[in-house]
Amino acid sequence: MYDDSSINDPDGDLLIDHPHRGDVRCRRLTIGRSGSVFGNVVAEEVRVAGRFDGTIHAARFFTASGSKVFGAVNTGLVSIKPGSSVNAHIGPEFPIALAPALSASTEEAILRGIEQAAMEEISRLASTQAEAPKPAVTEPAGEEAQTPAKRAVAAAVAVAANRGEAPRKALPFLV
Repeated sequence: MYDDSSINDPDGDLLIDHPHRGDVRCRRLTIGRSGSVFGNVVAEEVRVAGRFDGTIHAARFFTASGSKVFGAVNTGLVSIKPGSSVNAHIGPEFPIALAPALSASTEEAILRGIEQAAMEEISRLASTQAEAPKPAVTEPAGEEAQTPAKRAVAAAVAVAANRGEAPRKALPFLV
């Protein structure tokens, strides 16, 4: 029988010595020899003596002999003891503050970068194909005004049309 719940105790030190299914956010997590966690973990330090299956975001990650880890571990410090079984992608940590979601300002910066890259591509094409008509991207007013993302997509579609390509080829991420 699993304990099915999420644990959110950012300042807590937790010991899980039973089967747990759900996400865990704490300061320090220890999964005991008879414990298992199936979910995602965000912590400063994670120690696994039992079984873990999911994604870990931690500054420090340790395994004990006999432990089993599956999934992904994003960490800055890794210690894997002989006798442990780790079948996981292990990569560098990233700031835990970014784990929940991108902030609105970061998202806007990404969209501005996409828009700028699309406009630079249009300018480059226009300079190499002097006879080719420039794509027209109109800016509706009021509620119909385009967001940076819509302008970037419109610019990429215009570039594709200028090249004689289908929009899906220009924007492979639109499926």
